[in-house]
Amino acid sequence: MPLAAGVACAAGIASAATGPENALLVVNADSWASTAIANEYIVTRRIPPPNVVRLRNLPSFEYMNVEDFRTKILGPLLRTAELRGIAPQLDCVIFSADFPWAIDVSADMAGKQFSKAISQPASITGLTYFYQFTMRKDPNYLGLNANFYCRQPLLTSIQAPWSEEDRNAYLAAIAALREKPAPPFKAPDKNLPSPPKLSTSPPSEESALQPILEKLTELRKRHPASTELHYNIACIQARLGNSDAAINALRGAVDNGWWDMRTAAADPDLASIRGSEDFVNLAKRAKLVKFDLAPTMGFRGSAGWQPNGRWAEAGKGIHYMLSTVLACTSGRGNSVNEAIASLQRSAGADGSRPKGTVYFMRNNDVRSTTREWGFQRAAEKLRETGVWAEILDGVLPKGKGDVAGVTIGSAEYSWPASGSRLLPGAIGDNLTSYSGAMGESDGQTPLTEFIRNGAAGASGAVTEPYAIQAKFPTPFIHFHYAQGCSLAEAYFQSLAGPYQILIVGDALCAPWKKDITVQAGDLKPGAILKGRAVISATSVSKDGITPGAFEFYLDGRRAAAALPGKPFDLNTAEIPDGPHEIVITALGSDGPLTRGSVRVPVVVKNGETELRVTAPPASVPWDRPIEITASAPGAKTIRFFQNLDEVARIEGESGTARIDPRMLGQGPVRIQPLAVLSETKQILGELIAVRIKPPAALPARAAAARIVCADGFTVTNSGGKKSTVQKADGDWLKNAGVQDGEAFSVEAWFNVAATDVYQFQLRGAADLRISVDGQVQSWPHGTEWWFVPVHLEAGRHTVRIEGRANGEKLDVRFGGPGSRRLDGAHFQHPEGN
Repeated sequence: MPLAAGVACAAGIASAATGPENALLVVNADSWASTAIANEYIVTRRIPPPNVVRLRNLPSFEYMNVEDFRTKILGPLLRTAELRGIAPQLDCVIFSADFPWAIDVSADMAGKQFSKAISQPASITGLTYFYQFTMRKDPNYLGLNANFYCRQPLLTSIQAPWSEEDRNAYLAAIAALREKPAPPFKAPDKNLPSPPKLSTSPPSEESALQPILEKLTELRKRHPASTELHYNIACIQARLGNSDAAINALRGAVDNGWWDMRTAAADPDLASIRGSEDFVNLAKRAKLVKFDLAPTMGFRGSAGWQPNGRWAEAGKGIHYMLSTVLACTSGRGNSVNEAIASLQRSAGADGSRPKGTVYFMRNNDVRSTTREWGFQRAAEKLRETGVWAEILDGVLPKGKGDVAGVTIGSAEYSWPASGSRLLPGAIGDNLTSYSGAMGESDGQTPLTEFIRNGAAGASGAVTEPYAIQAKFPTPFIHFHYAQGCSLAEAYFQSLAGPYQILIVGDALCAPWKKDITVQAGDLKPGAILKGRAVISATSVSKDGITPGAFEFYLDGRRAAAALPGKPFDLNTAEIPDGPHEIVITALGSDGPLTRGSVRVPVVVKNGETELRVTAPPASVPWDRPIEITASAPGAKTIRFFQNLDEVARIEGESGTARIDPRMLGQGPVRIQPLAVLSETKQILGELIAVRIKPPAALPARAAAARIVCADGFTVTNSGGKKSTVQKADGDWLKNAGVQDGEAFSVEAWFNVAATDVYQFQLRGAADLRISVDGQVQSWPHGTEWWFVPVHLEAGRHTVRIEGRANGEKLDVRFGGPGSRRLDGAHFQHPEGN
């Protein structure tokens, strides 16, 4: 199997953690779960208002075609960032819950040839990372070395520079070799006498391989230290039956630092020499090679990346965008409470420098052996950093209370059964085929098992990935994390081809974040600013990091950048009177920038007019409107915003605004009042903080214990005919006797194990109405999915869904944790009915 050319490294060691001003949080505004998780994350991570984007009317929260993804998700969020003026400062796109985890990219692949290893679909985080390729329909995002930010292992020998002519000749030879895959190898019968040593290749193959061999041999004369050249020559010689020449070429690769005998052991090109004593001895030698890794680098979305792993000149290179999903709460997902607890725990881990152990689990499963090549070196590098690491045999660490991170390889596992404890901020990493496939009937243990048990992040492939290392994090993910990087940075530095991996967790979590503390000069919290204000900044660091630059943010938008010692000149006449927040961020001089920030609330007061607001109660149930009284002399309108979305308005200079809490979502929300006096003059009011809570839980049905239920829910058509249905999939309404245009009702009893908020998800049919325990449930919805939360006490309840069939398939799901289509085992009917 031919190898591509190696990747050189960037010099220097650095650590960085992207900040809230550099993250774009994307919310499914139709989903109760998505808004509830986002609201908590906004407050926990202090995501500024311009950095929150709410999208509506998504056709799916599981699986979407790539064109819909471009036009309904990726394109709108990128355009919104541009319009708000924050695009240049962004490093990361973070999706809240109820976004599609898998994207069908077959349209981008049409008419092009790909190997079996390049399967589809892709993940939402992978395609967002490759946003430039995705938006221009360029399937280069499918490449297994498409991520130039990935920190690759380094070669131990010094290589001569490659001319453009030599590089093109090499790539052409490799392309020709790939077009001639090795035929299946048949081992000789040991009971027969050895035949004369002749070429094992048929004449047609020999004539095709010989010119490639001659070209690679010629190139090796000019590049004698290239391990790839030695290796690929060995492959051709083995296929031509030249065993001694193949072994000599492979020995040349090992002599120059080749260490990955895992590849050689599985390469069909080398099948004819794999059983030889010389091959076995070379494999043992290669395991002793102590390779190093390209230095850890922090990430900047504004920087382009080159194939050699370095930043490109301004305006050049490939731009990426870090991306994670905060939570999966549908299908095989977590509950909303589990997701929020995980995110809050992760935020609390920042800078904690956990005193624990990173475990690498070794077994004979290909899911483990695929990454075993890096276990020893990753453990050594972690120990050099001061983080203890161990390599253990088995699937999970047993009885370990100090798991600061773990890499495993297993199709199925139960973390609670291990008796181990994940420390706050830990990454739980498993290589298996479907742990990122979140459909309710998908197989293998989902990544959400790690999140449920305390991990800050976990990842998984959204379809069969064929155990290819490039598609999964290398063992060095934990090393990059321990260098002080954020969770998102650690992931993407360890993924060479991340298009198919779904990453779930807190992108900003940084347990080993290094210290840099910023002082805002003479600027004090609550300072009143008029006219021009000159703001200076300095920093100190317990880790000895000096600042390379300072960035100044005003209400979340980057206003300026300055070198140390250079102040920021703020003309307050250009911004509205009222409260503002200034954030000053120090960017360390340690290469890719360790970041530290200070937040300073200030009040701008260039005029006398004030916006006075009477705030609502601190906590409001979602079934009661929020009332806010406000006045500002001379105002034409007074507007109220959640983040940058207008949620209410008062016409004139005073009045009372009424806001539907359901439009804000459950949890802590921020409401920003703004008085508009003219086209050029506005006044901000004090930020209003209010927590939206569920109404009282519906009690379990008192008579439930006396009712005996049978599996299946009932469907009644307009003629009164009742049918019992066992699964709400396919044309289940039609199969139950409901014709297009006909009214229907669905009734069922169901049980919930704990008092909590649960969510119905409905799509299809017209005039849908839903009642639980006889009470009508309402929640705003658009043209696609209708997400309906309901607060329930533990025990039995009833649901009734009414509507009119309109030719669309009715999809009804219920959940917490996760969600599933209505089925007879969970949704039942009273016996005799």
